[in-house]
Amino acid sequence: MNTDTLVANLQEHAAIYAVGGVAALVITIVFRRWVLPVLYHCAEFLVYCTVVHVVFGGAVRMFSWFRAETEFKNFKGEIDSSWTPYVTPLDLHFWQMKAYSPQWLFWFELAMAAGLLYIVIVIRPTRLKHKAVRSKRPKPGELSSSTSSSYSERLRAAGRGGMKSAKSR
Repeated sequence: MNTDTLVANLQEHAAIYAVGGVAALVITIVFRRWVLPVLYHCAEFLVYCTVVHVVFGGAVRMFSWFRAETEFKNFKGEIDSSWTPYVTPLDLHFWQMKAYSPQWLFWFELAMAAGLLYIVIVIRPTRLKHKAVRSKRPKPGELSSSTSSSYSERLRAAGRGGMKSAKSR
């Protein structure tokens, strides 16, 4: 997809994209407690897949270079002249199976992406942070309202006097 096609599509459907963007922003703000962790893990998964794709592509190119530059022999002891180098795309067309020289490289990379998805979802899942419950402890110097004793009983317990009841006389 070239840039002209993308710009033409954006200009043709600008109102739809604007309404969709505002709706997505409102949904993200309203449900941010659930949406933002999911978006974070999606971005994390994409970064992991990008790193694995680039490392895998580099390893395939290194293997192909090594095989082409050395006298790599087959099981019979002869040099294999029918061998074609392995190729993986390092551009943005990684989903096209035709870009992979042996087709199994595409499926192997897809299996690695599935393994990364398993790691992100199962081994390191999204956890919603719960708000901490604040304790209702009184601050130093404040009287606690949770006690059932009266003010005069608290003064008497502190040794400051107060009204004496008939029992204490």
